[in-house]
Amino acid sequence: HLFLPGVEPATAYEDEAIPTRWSADGRPTSSSSQPAIVAAMLEQLGVRPGDQVLEIGSGTGWNAALLARLVGAGGAVTTLDIDPTVAEQAGRNLAAAGPGTVRVVRADGADGYPAGAPYDRIILTAAARDIAPAWWEQLAPGGRLVLPLALRGSQRSVAFERAGEGV
Repeated sequence: HLFLPGVEPATAYEDEAIPTRWSADGRPTSSSSQPAIVAAMLEQLGVRPGDQVLEIGSGTGWNAALLARLVGAGGAVTTLDIDPTVAEQAGRNLAAAGPGTVRVVRADGADGYPAGAPYDRIILTAAARDIAPAWWEQLAPGGRLVLPLALRGSQRSVAFERAGEGV
């Protein structure tokens, strides 16, 4: 509920996605993801204590807070969002919740974040039609990339592990 200011706590804890920002034509452009999906994607990601993690799509900051808890004091989490309003709100939510150190950066996730690379884990919480070259370049050997990938008209959460130059 700390990541959804203005939303009733009972609603915040339901297993539903909650839109938090909309386009001019009324389509959701940012949301707090459905908790069951968050859990499934984090399980696919396989975060370990000490990992360096890049999250693309800051949303409310809740997923970044969970990642910070998983990597612990020896790890690092960087979360990116292209929308400055979303990035600012995620930063405020993270500061209010106090989950540890999470770097919030306003940037285009398609470029990744080279300043913090290489990453042991990269997760997209934003929709993707393809895998950006920057993500592979910034993924450490043996690293894992998890993203909701559009496949045959529906989205699937897919995990890839880097094995040499392949997956």
